[in-house]
Amino acid sequence: MKAAFEIEGLEESVDGIHQKARGVLRDIENDGIHVGSVILLNQFVEAVKSTVDCCEDACDQARVMAVTLSKKRQWNQFSK
Repeated sequence: MKAAFEIEGLEESVDGIHQKARGVLRDIENDGIHVGSVILLNQFVEAVKSTVDCCEDACDQARVMAVTLSKKRQWNQFSK
């Protein structure tokens, strides 16, 4: 459970970095930077964000399973 909370905190940090990166990308003016490079960089930023979101989703599912199994185990011990 501790790791799940750590991952949730990391995901929130990445959200902040993602917002900053999108602002930087939005404000890029054509200073000799090829438009295709900006597009690829944007796709990379979005892919990292998506990957981190998937990791958090997996941790949320693991947390649900841990709580459910713990409750089931407690119920089985109580009903004996």
